[in-house]
Amino acid sequence: METLTPSLDWGDELISSALWVAKAWVIGAVCMVVALALLGRFTTWGRQFWRVTGGYFKGRESIPVWLWLGVLLASVMIDVRLAVLFSYQSNDQFSALQAAFEGEGAAKDAAIDGFWVAMLIYVGVAIAHIARSLLDVYLTQRFIIRWRVWLTHRLTGDWLDGDAYYRGRFIDSPIDNPDQRIQQDIDIFTTAPDRKPTHRPSAHPRRWYSARSRRLSRSCRSPRFCGSWRARSRSSG
Repeated sequence: METLTPSLDWGDELISSALWVAKAWVIGAVCMVVALALLGRFTTWGRQFWRVTGGYFKGRESIPVWLWLGVLLASVMIDVRLAVLFSYQSNDQFSALQAAFEGEGAAKDAAIDGFWVAMLIYVGVAIAHIARSLLDVYLTQRFIIRWRVWLTHRLTGDWLDGDAYYRGRFIDSPIDNPDQRIQQDIDIFTTAPDRKPTHRPSAHPRRWYSARSRRLSRSCRSPRFCGSWRARSRSSG
């Protein structure tokens, strides 16, 4: 029977993974900058995006913004590397289990030891994965908040500049609640990567209750209960 050997040299994997992440980060950063430049130059929505928020990514004040984006990109590369390590760890774990069930004597003892080593490696990789996930949530949310503050100042400044908010009342189709629209648009614009806007418009409670009561009345089976429920539904509608 062949000797059980680990898939990776786990003792040197920290250095190897750091080098892998660094190389992947450089390649990813170059590709990202080129892709963003092409999108901003040759697509309509890219030009619109740059016109709205391009000032946030230009000038000396944008240096912390790009550094923050670089950290977020590094977090993505670390997540990819951890996924690779999980696959190697899983291979070592199940290979050790197979060898333990099939082996005898010293080979079986070595396989059992290899299994527990693989489990310790799993604990270390899992802790790194959890820490990276929590840190990524914090970094992403902080980036979005700073971006949202900048956009709020910019768009409300445009709205207030030159008494535009006052002159807007005399156009043919005035905008309803422009301040609320600015807030909602900024919310959707900045949380697009996360796909979870913090403000969700809700239906009118009475409309929701009426729709709910209609669904319940259709599915109602007890005559006595149905009669009382439909009466309440009509009175509330």
